[in-house]
Amino acid sequence: MPAIGTVQFSPIAAAIAFALMKGVPMDEITRVTGLEYEDLLKPMQYVDNDVVAAVFDLLARALPGEALGLQLAAGAPFSYFGVLAHAAVYAEDLRDAIEVWLRYHKLLASELRVGFEEGPTECRLWLHHPNDERAPNPIPPEATLGLTARFLREALEIEGALARVEFSHAPAGPLAVYKKFFGVEARFERPRNSLVFHSAALSRPTARADFRRYEFLFEHLQFLERQLAEEREHEEVQRVRAAILKNARRGEYGAEALAKGLGMSLRSAQRLVKTHGRSLRTLLDDVREQHARRLLKDPRLSVEEIAFLLGYSAESAFRRAFKRWAGVSPAELRRA
Repeated sequence: MPAIGTVQFSPIAAAIAFALMKGVPMDEITRVTGLEYEDLLKPMQYVDNDVVAAVFDLLARALPGEALGLQLAAGAPFSYFGVLAHAAVYAEDLRDAIEVWLRYHKLLASELRVGFEEGPTECRLWLHHPNDERAPNPIPPEATLGLTARFLREALEIEGALARVEFSHAPAGPLAVYKKFFGVEARFERPRNSLVFHSAALSRPTARADFRRYEFLFEHLQFLERQLAEEREHEEVQRVRAAILKNARRGEYGAEALAKGLGMSLRSAQRLVKTHGRSLRTLLDDVREQHARRLLKDPRLSVEEIAFLLGYSAESAFRRAFKRWAGVSPAELRRA
């Protein structure tokens, strides 16, 4: 998993569309998030948690005293849940639909945690995201649980399955608003954000159960999970490269200093990049070569000065390394 958590853009796009509908200017959204109108056309991209928190914090500041999460849940499309919604809608029963959530929720957000606790009379589907602690904001959990409850009623067409809803925060609006939306009691300042079901409802069939489509989409989710894992592995390599660039600004290209900057031992750093088919030496050399080529374009700098800027103790060591990278000497590259 990446050091900085990511979230699929589809729920953020829905939140931005909601903010625009509420009168929040796009210029203000762009100022706090860096997102532009054209980003709304890329629902399968992933964005950092910081962007997610910024969107919902902006909404909370712009429209205080309202249960905005429920308002968002009332109008958001089920594509808020991405491909998970397509698979769940064809599940045989409520238990299978919940299984989709449990198995593939990290396709929505890398740091999202979802759990299921089953008892003889009640069962609990709970969720937790680090943003709930870093920047407490009731909008994300209320929107997610609210839309899940809507999905249960409108897409799966399962009525009466909910026993109650529980939130870890204080109510953002009148209690009557929550009761009207969910149709059951909402409790606040509980340990977790949860949907509590009647256990007997787990075996209730869904309205559009289709085993073949469900199996196909389940396999598709497996494919997306593998694909995303590869992309997130790549993000780990990018994190190492970013640390190399940070050290390079100080003229430091050593593997030990890099590992220290990453907050791990040299051996751990070597294992980390080796997992993704790379080596620390190759990554360090890549950055050194890029900087060398850029510096060699400046005729005011001697090769000796460039060697020093790249962290070499001797010009000859730099010449040998550059010949290994580029196939030509620094002087030959300059002449070319």
